[in-house]
Amino acid sequence: PTDSEHIDVRFNFKLKKLGDVSVTAGVGKAFIAEVSRQLEEDTPIWENKRWVKPPILAEGDGPIGVYRRWVKQFFPEGTFEKLQQSAVA
Repeated sequence: PTDSEHIDVRFNFKLKKLGDVSVTAGVGKAFIAEVSRQLEEDTPIWENKRWVKPPILAEGDGPIGVYRRWVKQFFPEGTFEKLQQSAVA
């Protein structure tokens, strides 16, 4: 998160060399296009997410509490706490 309305998303991929340079570049470009398409498709989900405490979990979601504690380090100062407060209101 960069503020309460925006996030930066970064990806890093590693692609095995496939034959010549043009084949590898073509596969890399196709992969990036597909990831971009999927991210764009998920935009409505991200725009409508809300903080729920305790979270509503599905089987297989795993240890969301551990994840939330870890991810807190990436939030701008005070943002994470505001999310928790608005979940109670």
